Amino acid sequence: MATEPTARLSQTYIAALRHQKSEEVCSTPSSLQVADVAFYERLYTPQRIYLSSAKELLRTIPLALRIITAQGDQLTRPLTLVDIQEVAKRCPSNSSPGLDGISYQILTIVFLNAAARGLAIQRSIDLINTEAKGFTRLISARPLPYMNRLVSPYQLGFMPGRFIGENSKLDDLKRHGVPSAS
Repeated sequence: MATEPTARLSQTYIAALRHQKSEEVCSTPSSLQVADVAFYERLYTPQRIYLSSAKELLRTIPLALRIITAQGDQLTRPLTLVDIQEVAKRCPSNSSPGLDGISYQILTIVFLNAAARGLAIQRSIDLINTEAKGFTRLISARPLPYMNRLVSPYQLGFMPGRFIGENSKLDDLKRHGVPSAS
């Protein structure tokens, strides 16, 4: 009988995968790597967009709300390893990004179906919330410098230099009046 750490390791070890294109079962380290690369290349290769449709949508944006080319370049520049590392540094190690309670420190691949032989059914479950929250932080931070002129001054939450608690204080003042200075 395997010890608990050994059993846990065997549950995360991928012994074989079915190559997405050739359908052959891969079991050697080099063939597993080839199958892995093929799967993720297909998964993360951007799909073609229809530029004419995109341009038509962009023409509907009022001139006053459009950004200049330099701002657009900043918003659409590729993510860098430094960007990702900066976000990772800011992730608290003592908390969990999701309701599952799993902390950011857990980096384990869980194989969902032992009989399965494809990456499409394998999920890095423990990382889903971590990855999603990290990349959401990274992507949502980019437009913030340009948002002050586009968003109402009454929108206080999630805006740099604004504090959502101001709305609560204003509401208290409205309901209870201004406190006396005694």
